[in-house]
Amino acid sequence: MMFARFILAGLGRRWGSATLTLLIGACGLAGLILILWAQTALPEAIKARISETDMVVGPKASGLDLSLCCALHQTPAPGLISLNSVEARLSEPDLKPYIRASVPIALGDSVEGIRIVWTRPDIIRFYHAQLAQGRLWEQPMQIVAGAQAARALNLRLGQTLGSSHGLAGDGEAHAARYTVTGILAPTGGVIDHLLLSDLGSIVRVHQHGPDPDEHDHGEATDGHHVNAVLVSFTSPVALASAPALINQSETLSAASPQLELARLLSLVRPVIYFATGLFVAIGVFGALVLTLSLVQALNRRARDLALLRFMGATSLDLSLICVVEALLMVHAALLLGICLSLLGQTALTHVLSAYGLSPQPGLPVDQWPLLYGAALLTACLSALVPALRLAMTRDDEGFRA
Repeated sequence: MMFARFILAGLGRRWGSATLTLLIGACGLAGLILILWAQTALPEAIKARISETDMVVGPKASGLDLSLCCALHQTPAPGLISLNSVEARLSEPDLKPYIRASVPIALGDSVEGIRIVWTRPDIIRFYHAQLAQGRLWEQPMQIVAGAQAARALNLRLGQTLGSSHGLAGDGEAHAARYTVTGILAPTGGVIDHLLLSDLGSIVRVHQHGPDPDEHDHGEATDGHHVNAVLVSFTSPVALASAPALINQSETLSAASPQLELARLLSLVRPVIYFATGLFVAIGVFGALVLTLSLVQALNRRARDLALLRFMGATSLDLSLICVVEALLMVHAALLLGICLSLLGQTALTHVLSAYGLSPQPGLPVDQWPLLYGAALLTACLSALVPALRLAMTRDDEGFRA
């Protein structure tokens, strides 16, 4: 009890340096925890959003453009393709055995920034979705809303809503209005963030609007041309051959969203390595500050330590004071770092939710033993110099101090 009061009193007397040490260590630990979390949570969130789509078939464009537009639904449509030609190509003998399901999608309009996808009812089964309320559309100008889209727009069955040109939500408004006939149950996938309607709605919307030539050529204005066809495979083996077979066409290109986004994440890996090194350096700097703080405290409390010697404390007892103080500081920094990392994860999750990604905040359980062991090692190394100095100090030297 006496040693505990001695340690707490010492920290209280030098609260400024103790607080600085605590903040530096907490920032380093929070950064490392945040990076470890992001390395696993973000790829899992992206994979969950596109897990049903094995391949996107679209016009000639880069694979990343097709994936971002037609799988993640984050960019404008790249162009148009003939639906009949794509379906004919997918039914040929070299591709047909690989195809489990396919569904066309046409893009171009949105409601308050939430994308409308003109498609067929098969898309519900394609994404393994189920209706929570209402029914599927039975004719053009009827809409089925994903769970997140319905929540964001506060939709209810029978409600009518108008759309606007483009994805930003501030484009030219259309006169034709949709009627909400159904709301889907949450799936955790991209369909939660979409508004679905029949391909026939394209003509209904644009026949009352301006001349179709005024629209971007990359956006559908009839039911015979679409922006892409989403494909799911019967076997993962098809990922190696099916896109290559389609890419031989002069008018079509194909991409695997999972492979394209994996390449995109690999480009970010150097940034992750740099950030990891930066936060490790911050942690090392915090350890050095802790060491200097302990040495300074040792010099300032020389008389107190001599008094403890006089009261019967051994050199080992005094050395343990430094070790316990270092462990106390490191554990406090660890707790504060966890709190800061969870705040950072919550803020990042809120930002990513605007892009339809929903990573779950949490601690990196797999790396936790390594992280905690590194924190304990840092505490012991920080206390090593002052502890050895106390252990080697003779009683007469302590009294002279």
